[in-house]
Amino acid sequence: MLYTQVNKLPVSTFKWHYGWNVIAMTLVFQSLCVGTHYFCFTLWVIPWSEEFGVARSHIMIAGVCSQIISGLISPMAGRAIDRFPSHILISAGAMLFAGGMLLVSMATALWQIVLVFLVIFPPGLILTSSLPAQTLATRWFTKDRGLALSMSTLGSSVGGLAMPPFAAILLAHAGWRITFVSIGLFIALVVAPLTWLVLKRKPPEEELLDMQHRDNKLPPRPRTFTTGALLRHSDFRTLILCFLPLSLAFNAVQMNLGAYAHDMGVTAQQTGFLVSELSILMLIGRIMIGRMLDRHDHRYLYWMIGGGVSCAIILISVGSSFTALCVGIAILGFFHSGYLPLNSAIVIERFGPRAFGQVLGLSNTFLGMGAVGSLIAASLRDLTGSYALSFLVFLLVLLPAAWQMKKLSAATAAPVPSS
Repeated sequence: MLYTQVNKLPVSTFKWHYGWNVIAMTLVFQSLCVGTHYFCFTLWVIPWSEEFGVARSHIMIAGVCSQIISGLISPMAGRAIDRFPSHILISAGAMLFAGGMLLVSMATALWQIVLVFLVIFPPGLILTSSLPAQTLATRWFTKDRGLALSMSTLGSSVGGLAMPPFAAILLAHAGWRITFVSIGLFIALVVAPLTWLVLKRKPPEEELLDMQHRDNKLPPRPRTFTTGALLRHSDFRTLILCFLPLSLAFNAVQMNLGAYAHDMGVTAQQTGFLVSELSILMLIGRIMIGRMLDRHDHRYLYWMIGGGVSCAIILISVGSSFTALCVGIAILGFFHSGYLPLNSAIVIERFGPRAFGQVLGLSNTFLGMGAVGSLIAASLRDLTGSYALSFLVFLLVLLPAAWQMKKLSAATAAPVPSS
C-alpha cells in the first residue's frame, strides 16, 4: 500500500519555454549594436576631431544621417522580417554592423567614416534593433506576450548602461581604432554565430505549418497589408498621432538635458548621474509596465504614460533645484519606458503577428520624426532664453494626443486584408 502511494506522487511538469532563450538573444545583439551606435557615438567626437582636423559639427553629420536613413529603410526591413527567416536576417545585420566597425577602424579621412555611417551601419543597425526583437517576441509568445514584448525592448537600455563605460576604458588604453576592431570582431566571431544558432529554431506555429506541408509544397505566403491600406487604416493613424507627440516631448528633454543642467549650474558628475538614472528607471519601467499590457486596456495605459510624462515635464521645467530635476527625470524615465512595449502591443493586437514587422517598420518612419523635438526645444530656448518654457510647450501636443487615443479600436487582432 505504501509502495503504491509513493509511485502516485505528482511529478513536476515544469518546462522551460524556448522563447525566453530568444528574448535573451535579442538583448545581446541589441545591447552591442544599438548600444555602440547610439550611446557610444559621443565618445568618438573628440578623437576624430583631433586626428582628422575637422570641426565637431562635421562629425555629427555621420550620426544624424545614419539615424535618418535607418528610419527611411525601416518599412523595407519590416516587410523582410515578416517574410524571411529571422536568424538569417539578424545574423546578416550583425555581420554587416561588425564589418562597418572594422572599416571605420581603417579610415584615413572623415569622409570614409561618414560613408560607412550612411551606407553600411543603417541596414546593419535596423536588423539588430528592437524591430526584429519585438517581431520575434510576437511569434514566440501568446501567453505573457506583453511581458515578452517589454523584455525584448530592454536591449537598447542595457547597451546604454554597459557599452559606454566599456568603450571608454578601451578608448583610454588602446585608442579608438583598437576599440572599433575589438567590438567589431566580438560581434562577428561571437554574437553573429550565436544569434544564428539560437534563432534558427522556428516558433511552434511555424513548425506546425511546416508539418502540414510535408508533401514538399510550400505553405502559402502570409497575406499582408499594402502601404496604402495601412495609411488609410484608422488605427494606424491613431498610432502615429498619439505616439509622435510622446516621442517629440521625450527627445526635447533627453537631448537637451546636458545643456539644461548646465544652465541650472549642475555639475558634469551630477549630469552623468541624471543620464544613468534615466536609463535605470526605463529598465525598471519597461518590466513593470510590460506586466500590465496583458491585463489592462491599452487606452488606459496610454493615458497613464502620457499623464506621467506630462507631470515629469512640468516638474523638470518648474523645479529650480537639482533634487526636483532628479525626481522629474525619474518620473520621465519610468513612464516613457512604456512607449515601445505599448506601441508594439497595440500593433500586434490590431494587425496580427504576421504583419507586425511591416506595420511597426512603417510606423517607425513617422515616429522617427520625434527627433525633431530636440531641435524645436533648442530653438525655442535660443528665442526665449529658457529651456523651461520650451519644454512646457510640448504639453500642447500631448493633450490632443490623449483625446485621439479614444478612437483606438478594441484589441482584436483582425484578419489581415489581401495585398
